Amino acid sequence: MHVPRFARVFVLALTLVTVPSLYFFYPGPANPDHIQSSLDKGGIDSDHIREPVVPHLAYPDHNNQNAQDGHDHQQNHQQVQQGNGRPVFEDEAARDDEEIESGANDDHVDVDDAEDDDYADVAGPAAVTETLADNAIGKVIMPKLGNATAKAELGRATWRFLHTMTLRFPDKPTPDERETLRSFFYLFSQLYPCGECAAHFQKMLEKYPPQTSSRKTASLWLCSLHNIVNARLEKPEFDCLTLDSTYDCGCGNETSSALPEATGSP
Repeated sequence: MHVPRFARVFVLALTLVTVPSLYFFYPGPANPDHIQSSLDKGGIDSDHIREPVVPHLAYPDHNNQNAQDGHDHQQNHQQVQQGNGRPVFEDEAARDDEEIESGANDDHVDVDDAEDDDYADVAGPAAVTETLADNAIGKVIMPKLGNATAKAELGRATWRFLHTMTLRFPDKPTPDERETLRSFFYLFSQLYPCGECAAHFQKMLEKYPPQTSSRKTASLWLCSLHNIVNARLEKPEFDCLTLDSTYDCGCGNETSSALPEATGSP
């Protein structure tokens, strides 16, 4: 078989170029010193991969700041999930949901803290301090009321008065109006004519402070206290959804509704 001269010359030249190239460029055994030098110069923090990170002026320690932010977020989440033991009413939850959806409030906040914050926006931090001091419950002034008949009549009249008052409270009260209603209940707990009833009412105020953000909130808060009293006296639970019809606030036309049978004393 005759091979053209050109093909023979091409194969010879290719062999002369390929064999020395493989010898010189094929990687040999790794040099330990070279490996250590590469590790020292390389890595994710080396200069040839990216520029050095410049810390933010506001937070010189990013790791500590991020850890603190995560800890605060976890605390806020636990506070929302666990609650503080007091009743949360429907319009309060709806108001918080609207604030979250609108972006006005990124974290769910406690309603009592929100009330104090709103008051501080208008009257300043000193007003909040004064408010908290005023909310300290004083001693019951009145003695024990031994007459059971008088106690029952007083309780019915008092519940009617209190329910009517909260039902006529403004839908959007001013900070002064909210503070007036809040202070009233604390003073009322000292001056209620039935001393033992007043003592029970003060214990409820300690656990469930007055809610004054709106007419509906105040009405439902008072109704929840009414049902706590009913449960203690083994009375039937009052339907808080019928407050407007049971205790006519006089906001509509003249009605001839009879006085409902109220239960319990404050």
